Amino acid sequence: MSMAAHKIRTNVYLDSDIKNKAQEILKQYGIGLSDAFNIFLAQTVFEKGISFEIKIPNEETKQTIQYNTPRKINSFLKFLIPK
Repeated sequence: MSMAAHKIRTNVYLDSDIKNKAQEILKQYGIGLSDAFNIFLAQTVFEKGISFEIKIPNEETKQTIQYNTPRKINSFLKFLIPK
């Protein structure tokens, strides 16, 4: 007996250029953004963390992130990017 996955609709805000480039790459695999997000989330659950390395950015990247990041997640970035 197989269990069907319960699917929900959600909204995410994406950089349009990155989204378009990603869609072109994913098309070569025969998958769409929804499939890619589901793969990412499944791997996050399986690994109990993000399944790829995230490095601490250099000073120039820190400044760019802080300048371009909406206020609502700045406190989260301050946790990730200590001064």
